[in-house]
Amino acid sequence: MPNPDWNPVKFRLVQNFIQKLLEERRNRSSPPDSLEKVFLSRRHARRRHLVNEDELLPILKQHGFQVLIAEEHDVLEQIKIFSQVTHLIAPHGAGLVNGMFAKPGARILEIRPVISSGDYCFDDLFQCGEFQHEVLVPKKRGRFLLDPELLDDTLRRWEQTETSLRRFACV
Repeated sequence: MPNPDWNPVKFRLVQNFIQKLLEERRNRSSPPDSLEKVFLSRRHARRRHLVNEDELLPILKQHGFQVLIAEEHDVLEQIKIFSQVTHLIAPHGAGLVNGMFAKPGARILEIRPVISSGDYCFDDLFQCGEFQHEVLVPKKRGRFLLDPELLDDTLRRWEQTETSLRRFACV
């Protein structure tokens, strides 16, 4: 599939267009619960779902993440939800596009089955926004399994960085 050649101007145009749609609909629906730390599950997907997702859930919960299954919400609900997100973790897949609506500065962790998944499409997309995008790739190829320790180490590093930044801001 060809790369859509994302750039900051296109990125903002898409964001503004959809946010305008949201404003029109805002008064007609109740807001979803606010979620800041989200793990976007692909458990119902045929491809690229983490085989050991259930093993990762306790680690995610320990770090304050809530599980979201995007297909249980319509598109505008998803955008409303993601507009509150400060931390997003997801296996590589179309649902990651929702990350473009996350808060500026949001941390986005994309879990790929192989490093070149999607021809690096989300690298380009998230560079256009003000996001901190990282990628984790399982050490072994084959089944899409993520080492729980690798996830936990990454989340601990995020927390240490944020704690240091808060301390620095208070000085």
